[in-house]
Amino acid sequence: MAEHEIEITLKWENGVSFEATTKVDTGEVLTLARLDENGEIATLWPALTDLIERYIKSLMARIGKEMAQP
Repeated sequence: MAEHEIEITLKWENGVSFEATTKVDTGEVLTLARLDENGEIATLWPALTDLIERYIKSLMARIGKEMAQP
């Protein structure tokens, strides 16, 4: 099997924005989430965190399944 690389980037500036992106191998950079600070971050943060955690867990499950293959 070929080697793979998944890049996850988290960028934030307090009071401005938060952004999570991902790139698989040499593919395009995809935005997982972007949140501009508009006074609602405390309300939206739990859902955003859940989304990113679920994404990472699904990646780990996929990688584990692939690596279990002979």
